[in-house]
Amino acid sequence: MKRKLQLAGGLCLLLFGGVPAASSHVHLQIAWRQEALVLEIYDFEAGTFPADAFPFVIGNAGMNLIPATPAFAFLGEAGATFFALPQSELPGLPFLGIGVDHAPAGTFTGDQVNLRLVAIDGPGHFALYQVNSFGRPTMQMNSRDGIAPGDDRLVLATGAHEHQNWAFSAPGEYQVTFVAEAVRQSTGQAIASTPATYRFRVLPPPA
Repeated sequence: MKRKLQLAGGLCLLLFGGVPAASSHVHLQIAWRQEALVLEIYDFEAGTFPADAFPFVIGNAGMNLIPATPAFAFLGEAGATFFALPQSELPGLPFLGIGVDHAPAGTFTGDQVNLRLVAIDGPGHFALYQVNSFGRPTMQMNSRDGIAPGDDRLVLATGAHEHQNWAFSAPGEYQVTFVAEAVRQSTGQAIASTPATYRFRVLPPPA
């Protein structure tokens, strides 16, 4: 059951079974504040929240079968069930994107920021990937083969607004931790955000 929770100032969050969750369009947001990178949640209806403020709920609308093509083998065995928030908006699921603040041009080398997977805690595996117009996926992060700093990261331009598929291999509660990294163009200094943990709740299939 889904309903809205009214907050101070007229803001609202959706409630799934009494648990606060994101509304339809929401971002994992990489912000640039007071000369520091910050990871947070930006809800287009309700504003900004800490990364772990509420879970992203993946209901039965997010249940899928792994395609029987080698390009999708990173998700697991063909025909197995997985659960995802898709890169295209789907009724009944949060539309989760990744956004980067418009830092002044020249703040970071190449005007780029990296989002890196640090850890995952949950009953299954996590993968982040995009599918192009020809149906071919590009894997960006995948815990199934371990987590490596050079492999499990996404390079983003400042001011970017992107959408990916957020895939999980089993129902349950997940905590996924990221860090944002960049290089200051003026000094060549590598900087990083404090690691931030985002919560996901994957609902089991109906009996």
